[in-house]
Amino acid sequence: RLTAGCTLCALAPPCVLLLRRPSRAAFAACAAACGLAFFLLSFQVHEKHILLPLLPAGLLAPRHPRLFSWFSLLATFSLFPLLARDGLRLAYAVCQVGYAALAHSLAPSLEREPPPSRPAAAPAWMLALGRQLHSLSLAGMAGVPPPGGGGERPRGRG
Repeated sequence: RLTAGCTLCALAPPCVLLLRRPSRAAFAACAAACGLAFFLLSFQVHEKHILLPLLPAGLLAPRHPRLFSWFSLLATFSLFPLLARDGLRLAYAVCQVGYAALAHSLAPSLEREPPPSRPAAAPAWMLALGRQLHSLSLAGMAGVPPPGGGGERPRGRG
């Protein structure tokens, strides 16, 4: 009962704001806020439930790219226990660092006015960094055995 009450209290403000001033951006923000309310306050939440508020937050990414990049980094941090259980710590770390570097360098700063209508091409160093991170992640995954015992086949009758 306590979690239901807390969840309903957290759902009320974004829903009221949406009803007062409906718009597409307000709907996406309300959906993200409601998803976060369920993730943070509901009873027995699985780590994968953070993906529910991440989807509508992605609709707000063109208006707030830096905010979305930080939110997605924090959201995927909650998925770490699932990936660690499957032995994907190195791949997770490489992807997180690569995404953080790209998000920091590509997202326009919050001080600037609206972003340019045509995105600029990525610098050569950034493309080289992406290739290196990709190669490093592939090399790291090559040494990790697959989940479930490393390829043993079940024995048939015979």
